[in-house]
Amino acid sequence: MSIKIIIADDHTMFVEALRHLLGRADDMAVVATTNNGDDLLHLIDIHAPDVALVDVSMPGPGIRAIAESIGDSTARTRLVALTMHLEPAMADTLMEQGFSGYVIKDAAFNELLVAIHQVVEGGTFVSAAIQEMHKVGSGNPAGLTPRELECLKSAADGMSNRLIAKRLHISVRTVKYHFENILRKLDASRRGEAVAIGRRRNII
Repeated sequence: MSIKIIIADDHTMFVEALRHLLGRADDMAVVATTNNGDDLLHLIDIHAPDVALVDVSMPGPGIRAIAESIGDSTARTRLVALTMHLEPAMADTLMEQGFSGYVIKDAAFNELLVAIHQVVEGGTFVSAAIQEMHKVGSGNPAGLTPRELECLKSAADGMSNRLIAKRLHISVRTVKYHFENILRKLDASRRGEAVAIGRRRNII
């Protein structure tokens, strides 16, 4: 069964290039395209796509409103942001608001197929360039963001992802995203190891 995809972007040439890229994949089908947020929400209601590729700067409702609308519906549509903004803070914000992926447009033709498969399988995806910037960080020896520190401290308290999500008022998927960043920054292979490293370095 094909992965159903909607593309929402107000740059016509970019949309057509994406349509061509995705059309070459045997397991993907672009069911609709639009250039604004209002139509996107309507098309999601009609087609119930697996993935919506969303330009964060297009006309219509803001990306937060789009994420909230999808979150309030029964659709299982995964939202993947398409953006020119090489900003880790924006990526973190969107992931907390309900997006499953954050793909830099300059890297889209190398990363998008992988991103779509990962989010459909329940994971998250953030462009490699953002991941590299996340490694730098500031404010603590490991470069963890305040939200990542909260997750790590909660894990040290023995809390599960579900309990951490409830404590921080975020989704379980977002908690998993933060732990992916934590493991990478601390060079840990699992959560328990990250907690041990955090304690040893007096991060938590």
